[in-house]
This record gives sequence, structure tokens and C-alpha cells, in this order.
Amino acid sequence: MVLSDKDLEKIRTTIITTFKEVLSKEIEELISKQVTEKVTQECAQLSKGLAKIGSEVSDLKADNNKLYAILDDQEQNARSQNVRIFGVEMSDGEDTRKIVMDLLNKKMKCGIKDSEIKKCFRVPAKNPSDKPAAILVQFISETSRTAVLVNRKQNPVAGVSVKEDLTKRRLELLHSAVSKYTLKNAWTLRGNVYVRDNKGIRRINSVSDL
Repeated sequence: MVLSDKDLEKIRTTIITTFKEVLSKEIEELISKQVTEKVTQECAQLSKGLAKIGSEVSDLKADNNKLYAILDDQEQNARSQNVRIFGVEMSDGEDTRKIVMDLLNKKMKCGIKDSEIKKCFRVPAKNPSDKPAAILVQFISETSRTAVLVNRKQNPVAGVSVKEDLTKRRLELLHSAVSKYTLKNAWTLRGNVYVRDNKGIRRINSVSDL
């Protein structure tokens, strides 16, 4: 059988088209494979990098928390001779030291000498509606402060409360403890927060301990 030029051209075109399709598919698969492998490698490297960064961030957070705790301990230690007195009415031209001495000795029977008080002043309230402003009393020794804290329960004064001078962090922690365990079962001692529950008395160092 003799093929015409037209038939030969048709066969040639078919062969070329088929070859192109096959070759194009193989090239496409090859490129797709190479791209997939490259992307997989890059993703693996990226994951390792992210894992390393995550670990470093965790370490930084841990170090930051430790540093924050150390600074908080130092700040609380600096307040170890202080108390804050709440509920004492304010008056124009008041003598804060005299007011405190009368409160501590005449009403609370603390037997504190004037020389035992280093500083005594009103502390501006963060919220203007919180009146009267508390009085911060700094004693010359922790012994004097402890005597006052003991007498506050033995000789309470109506409407007046004497509390330890806490750092912002410990005050917030105390509020959280009181909110969960009530005022009766949450308190502070030497700047540390304690709670009483079915496990007994526990010291609380962070909100997670609640």
C-alpha cells in the first residue's frame, strides 16, 4: 500500500503531537517533583527554625519570669517595715503622724513610740472616688510593724483596717485568692499570700497556684 503525501503528513503530525504531549507531561511531572521536594525541604528547615525560635522564646519567658520574681521579692522586702491604714477620715491641715499615733496607741493599744515611726503620709488613691486615701506608715523596724499587725486583730477599730504594704503583683494575687477562697481563707504574712482549703494552708506564688 502506497501512502500519499497527505497521509504521511498526517502521520508525521500525529507522531510529533503525541511526542510533545508525552514529553510535556514528563517535564511537568519532573518539575512538579523537583518543586515538591524543594518545598518539603524548605518547610522542614522552616519548622526547625520555628521550633528553635519557640524554644528560645520559652527560655526568655522563663528567664523574664525569674527576673520579675527576683525584682518583686526585692521590692516587697523594701516594704517589710510598712503598713497601710485604710478608713481614716481626712481633714484639712491634718497632722497625719498624730492621727496615726492616736489610732495605734489610744485605740489599738500597740504601745508604739513616736521614734519608731520613720515616715507617715497619705497615699494618693489611683481612683479619685476611693476616699479617704490610705495612710502609709513606715516603721524603723519590722518588729514594730509586726506588733501593729498583731494588735489590729486583738483591738480592732470599726471602719479602719491595717494591712501589709504589698507590691502590685502580690496585691493582685491576694485579690484573686480572696475572690476564690473568700476573705476568711486568704491572707498575707510577711508579704506572702496564703490560702486555706481542703488541702490545708498553702502559700500561693502565682495565679496558677489557685
